[in-house]
Amino acid sequence: MQLVFVLSLVFAIIIAVFALNNGEKVTIDFLFSTKEVSQALVILVSTAFGAVIVAVLGLVAQIKLSLKVKEQGKQIKTLQEEKDELLMQVEANSVKEFDEADKVPALQDNEEQNLDEQEKINEESKEDKLEDNQEIDEKDKTDNNKDKTDNDFEKELEKELEREKQEGH
Repeated sequence: MQLVFVLSLVFAIIIAVFALNNGEKVTIDFLFSTKEVSQALVILVSTAFGAVIVAVLGLVAQIKLSLKVKEQGKQIKTLQEEKDELLMQVEANSVKEFDEADKVPALQDNEEQNLDEQEKINEESKEDKLEDNQEIDEKDKTDNNKDKTDNDFEKELEKELEREKQEGH
C-alpha cells in the first residue's frame, strides 16, 4: 500500500513538472464554447479528472469485493452450521453404532442363552428317554415276572398232572 502511495506521489510530481514546463496558452473547444487557457492548467485538470475516475472505479470494485466478502461470510456461516449439524449426526451415529456394538454381546449372550436352553431341552429329552427306558425295563421285568409266574404256574400244573398220573396209575 505504501509503495502505491509513493508511486502516486512520484507520478504527480512528474505531471506537475510537465505542466509547468508547458505553460503556453491553448484554445480549448467545449461543445458550445471555446476558451483560451494555460496548457499547464489543462494538464492538471485532466490528470485530476483521471484520478477521480480511477478512484471511483476503484471504489466500485472495492464495494463489489466487500459485498462478495459479506456473501461468502454468510455462506461460510451456513456451511459451518451445516458442518456442525453433520458432525452432530456423525456423533449420534457413532453413539448409535457404539450402542449397537454393546448390543452385539447381548446377542451373543442370547445365543449362549439359547444354547443353554437347547442343552436343557437335550437333557430333558435324555431324561425322558431314560424314564421311557426305565418304564420299558419295568414293563419287561413285569412281563418277565409274569412270564416267570406263568412258567411257575405251568410247572405247578405239570407237577399236578404228573401226580395225578402217578396216583391214577
